[in-house]
Amino acid sequence: MCLMTVVGCGPGSHDDEFGSAPEASAVLLPVVATAEPGLEVRVDPRIELMAVIQLVAGYPVLGQWETDYRERALAHFTPHSDHPAVVRFDSLSRVGLSFDRVPKVFAALGPLPHLALPEQIHQDVRGRGVGRGEVGRWAAELRDFYAVTNFEAFFRDNSDHFRWLVQGALPTVTDAVALLGEYSGEGVDDVAVVLSPLLHDGGFGMRGGDTEFMAFIGPDGVEEGNPSFGDRDRLGRLVWHELAHGFVNPATARHHADVAATEVVDSVFRSRMRAQAYPDWPTIVNESVIRAIEVRLAYATSGTDGATSVAAEQVGRGFCHVPAIAAALERYEGSRDVYPLLSSFFPELIEVFRRPLPTCS
Repeated sequence: MCLMTVVGCGPGSHDDEFGSAPEASAVLLPVVATAEPGLEVRVDPRIELMAVIQLVAGYPVLGQWETDYRERALAHFTPHSDHPAVVRFDSLSRVGLSFDRVPKVFAALGPLPHLALPEQIHQDVRGRGVGRGEVGRWAAELRDFYAVTNFEAFFRDNSDHFRWLVQGALPTVTDAVALLGEYSGEGVDDVAVVLSPLLHDGGFGMRGGDTEFMAFIGPDGVEEGNPSFGDRDRLGRLVWHELAHGFVNPATARHHADVAATEVVDSVFRSRMRAQAYPDWPTIVNESVIRAIEVRLAYATSGTDGATSVAAEQVGRGFCHVPAIAAALERYEGSRDVYPLLSSFFPELIEVFRRPLPTCS
């Protein structure tokens, strides 16, 4: 993890089977970061490269906030909208490389300007038919896009803006990470929260990459032309949500047979989930458990009113199991001597899904 305000991270790459990486420069393009022990809040040039590719490709899963930064990005990169890196992304996004799978690819690549290929591509990406060979060809095109658009100059020109964003978010993120770690017992102590001014109003999470836990978060509004990432009730909840994927998803995978046996096939319920890009049962279980964790953490920070509000929001979105899971989590909270880790309590949470589908309006 990078532990300085502005620092270049990681080794450069050498030639590989997909073409030559640029000659190593004396200083790699830096991330802009503010760090606490075990935690980094940053703007990552790889994710910004991803975002500008998506922006000029017209990718719909991207924020639409009319910020000054977005205008600068459009002015700088739109003349290159027909570049092969943009064209390939547009093609890949139509066959499954979308949503969280895109930042997982970029987070796995080495730092700019080299974008060294990892030994393996994240399993979520491989499952969509995008193997190392395709990513390698795309990485070569991305290196060319980086060079011909002078991405380095664009990123450096905006570094003061990025630094202002990350320092503004650090207190909220620090508190949120500490609370989630205490609640889960999972040792959430190697974390990178990556802010991106162009991402959608929400976030993505993954385990792995530069750190054990990573969250990618976009703004939810504009203040005086600048992207706003929100306060504890918004940014804090997103941090809880995205980082919780790092231990909830593996728990679901470990108990895959028991989870599969609880599958709800109600057509109305499943249709509402698909409409929110949650098509399969393990993903629905992950999302339901994580949203119930949000309820309980809202209770810890805002009392009954906060928890009730978050629960009502989730039920309104169709996550019918959330209140019952939250009730089960209260038992976990009272039995930490028996269940020091939230993941050790997971079989009890699975039992919630064996019950008849709750009413959900």
